[in-house]
Amino acid sequence: MNGKTSSRPFEQEGRKLRLARVRSGFRLSEFAKRIGKTRQTLGAWENGRGQVDPLLRAGIARLLGIEAADIWQDGREQLVPRGTSQPADRPFAEHVLVTAGRIIELAEGMARDAAKQIAVAESLARRSEEEFQRVPQTPVTRVSGLAAPKRKKHG
Repeated sequence: MNGKTSSRPFEQEGRKLRLARVRSGFRLSEFAKRIGKTRQTLGAWENGRGQVDPLLRAGIARLLGIEAADIWQDGREQLVPRGTSQPADRPFAEHVLVTAGRIIELAEGMARDAAKQIAVAESLARRSEEEFQRVPQTPVTRVSGLAAPKRKKHG
């Protein structure tokens, strides 16, 4: 450093947290909501202006699919995926995460489209029912098991 003290004492932890969040495919607001914090709080953590409560660290790491020590331990620069002992191949891992993020966005879009289509179908069904109710109905009687229109009696 240049002799000045950093105004962001938790910068390294914040950088690692942001990297892990992005690699896990979470948007800032989505991840903040999942951990019960505001976007502003999470942004402050990621920018090194605040420290994550030690009681939240294990849960955050579990949600990100990493070990807490990958972020909150001095001198560790590489993230190690949970269940492995080797750092992930970054280009491949980043490709997988970007692809997964795109798939999630497509799925969310398809779900929104499906919800719109359901709403349209429900609306059409209501209209059809209303129109059916307005059409005069012809009385029907049963004749030897078959439905036939009622006949007027003569005389």
